[in-house]
Amino acid sequence: MNQTQRHIFYEEQFSIHAGQADAFKKKLHGLGTLRLAIFIFAFLSFFIFKGSVLICIVALALIIFLWLVKLGVNVRYQRDKHRKIAELNRLELNVLKGDWSGFANGTEFINSKHAYSSDMDLFGEGSFYQLINRTVSAEGANRLAERLSVGSSTLVLDHAAIEELKQHMAWNQGFCAEGLLSEPADFRHDIRKVKDVKVGKHVFAESLRAAIPVCSITMAILFGIGIVSSAIFLMYASFVLIYIGSGLKHTNLLAAELGSVANVTKIRRRQMDLVSNLTVENELFRTYIAERMRGDESLQKALVSLERLQERIDYRMNLPVGVLLNIFLAWDLQLLHQYKQWQKNYSKDFDQHLEMFPALEVWVSGAIYSFNNPESVFATIDEHSTPKIMDLKHPFVAEESRKGNSLSFLEGHRFLIITGPNMAGKSTFLRSVGLAFICANAGFPVLATSCQLPNRKLYSSMRTSDDLNAKSSYFHAELSRLKSIMDAMDSGEKVFVILDEILKGTNSIDKEKGSAMFLQKMKRLGCMGIIATHDLSLCNLANDDSDYFNQSFDSVISNNELSFDYKLRDGVCKNMNATFLLTKMGLIDAENSNLEN
Repeated sequence: MNQTQRHIFYEEQFSIHAGQADAFKKKLHGLGTLRLAIFIFAFLSFFIFKGSVLICIVALALIIFLWLVKLGVNVRYQRDKHRKIAELNRLELNVLKGDWSGFANGTEFINSKHAYSSDMDLFGEGSFYQLINRTVSAEGANRLAERLSVGSSTLVLDHAAIEELKQHMAWNQGFCAEGLLSEPADFRHDIRKVKDVKVGKHVFAESLRAAIPVCSITMAILFGIGIVSSAIFLMYASFVLIYIGSGLKHTNLLAAELGSVANVTKIRRRQMDLVSNLTVENELFRTYIAERMRGDESLQKALVSLERLQERIDYRMNLPVGVLLNIFLAWDLQLLHQYKQWQKNYSKDFDQHLEMFPALEVWVSGAIYSFNNPESVFATIDEHSTPKIMDLKHPFVAEESRKGNSLSFLEGHRFLIITGPNMAGKSTFLRSVGLAFICANAGFPVLATSCQLPNRKLYSSMRTSDDLNAKSSYFHAELSRLKSIMDAMDSGEKVFVILDEILKGTNSIDKEKGSAMFLQKMKRLGCMGIIATHDLSLCNLANDDSDYFNQSFDSVISNNELSFDYKLRDGVCKNMNATFLLTKMGLIDAENSNLEN
């Protein structure tokens, strides 16, 4: 699907759901008007009708009014859901235009000491996390950040799920919209904790749980026909309330714990309904879902049962209703019993099954990223592979401006040394390679036509800064980063490094010598990697050692204009542009420079 087709898809989805939202808005307004009319009619009935007719009319009006309220809640939900889906399509249209600022940027995950995240623009405003992120819960956001920072241990399943979900874009947006209907604070409450609520029990609770409703209804009938006096009935009711009230702390604890996750339960149950209706072709992904859907202990049944229990708890929160429910149905005893049954039936695999939701959020993020970038592919990672990436591009560059470059380490190659003038594309290419490693290890597609990578941990040193608070110079900060890379290799970790102009904080001769010695030591420790440099002397390493090879970016100066083609070539860069740019800006005299290459 080309860019125009993707634009059309999102525009059509936006139009459909915006129209649906408007239709439900009008329906909601009509229901509000109808409720007001019913209320006014019921009020006027007191002046028009008398006796049993009045009672029947008021009772019927109340039933209709409550039905309209319930219907209105559902219509409001439908309106809000379609609004969210329309908004998601608007944001995706912005992404295709190069603006992904509408999604959460993961600033909370920024870690300057991480092996590569700062160098690769992984978190923060305009980051790759913001580009790919479609998570809707705190747990999903954490899981996505972990995938990008650490990697995944389920790559085969990740590929299967993302490839499958890419075929169900409308489903993906519906799944996201359900989560976005909640307040962000809702997801800060961990739904897992509900299975571990410790509730005590009343003495004789199981016997009285069944006996009290029978006795209460009998007493009410006897009171109604005059056999039991009001004093006796009130004494009986007081005894029931005192008995049930003796365990109020247990029921209140349960109500508080279940109430805190009521919204999350509703969201997850609705998402679970979507999962149950999803037609999955891939066998591995279908098996993963089926394991959480089948049997009496399925996640769907657990969530439905939990949601019903939470609704029953809500009934007792209204004091008059709660009193009546407890007198006639021993409501609190029923709730405690039902919760214990829920624990017995569903708590065993509840945590494990809930893992599906943040996993789905991550996979949906990957599926939408893959849909937006159809030229991307899944990488193959092998212990003994050498890096081979064809037509690699950077996702931050506008689609129509992307220039693909290939990276190919031959057998025996350990280090690629890249040279080139400023602005020719070295840093962008390094970050493209870094994102390829990150996406591959996270189970996401790589923006390339093919990708084969070794099973190695990525480290980088591209963007270091001094720290006045820690009394750390720029040079010391860079040395600390390089030492962390060396420590990883010393510990036996298999490393792939990406370095951009290392040892910038020292003089040229010292820098050249130190850089060469550092590369040679990394090679001896079994490291692989790429270094971009302006020090052409480093390229001499390839003359004496086949473990190193040279490639370069270049510029062209013609007719007093500077241009770049951003293509990676074999060999060492021949042209530099600093003198040209200084002359162009009037910072040096033209007669002292050669403007033509």
